[in-house]
Amino acid sequence: MGTSKSGADLSRKLQGYAKEAGKANRQAVSAAAMQYKDELLDAAERDLDTRNPSPKRSFSRWGKDSKGMVGSRKALQVSAGYDLRGYTNAVAKLKARPQGPWKVLEYGAKPHAIVPGATRGMRREAAFVAAFTGAEVGASDLYGRRAGLGRKTRPLRIPGSQTGFAMYAQSPGSKAKKTWSRSLSRRTPAATRAFGNSHRRSLVRALSR
Repeated sequence: MGTSKSGADLSRKLQGYAKEAGKANRQAVSAAAMQYKDELLDAAERDLDTRNPSPKRSFSRWGKDSKGMVGSRKALQVSAGYDLRGYTNAVAKLKARPQGPWKVLEYGAKPHAIVPGATRGMRREAAFVAAFTGAEVGASDLYGRRAGLGRKTRPLRIPGSQTGFAMYAQSPGSKAKKTWSRSLSRRTPAATRAFGNSHRRSLVRALSR
């Protein structure tokens, strides 16, 4: 750590540390956030339990391929990161990327229809009708709305079906795994240690000058 030869020498070192305290705090917050990020990625990989490890953390049936063909789907990869702001009062905001799959991992998903080209507004309308009238809006109703728009509709490609194609499919949904919240709780002790260790290293560097 180094030895101060006088009170003035020690004072100089402490003043130098004080000037860089904001930067040191930003680094410490970043170190803690990185702990959370790593745990989130590891947990997502475990909870998705994909048999095909490439790419990791992927929803193989979520999204579209590069040409936009519904049913010829490209695996969507789950990721996470954080935005870091400030110095003395640094704050790191964890980001779920993209949010949709993370919500499914955290909260699960009810059984629902998968209709090619159905808009978000259509799905919200169906959920609204179901919630306030008790009448379920089925896949055929959504598909009828979709077809009524006069746009070209591509059928879903369904592996294992007799023909290989269908105008809509029914997803069985999935259970809530609480991947996000459990990760944060599990990694908090390590994040706290990372924060303290980062500050300790900054102080040691300042006193060694």
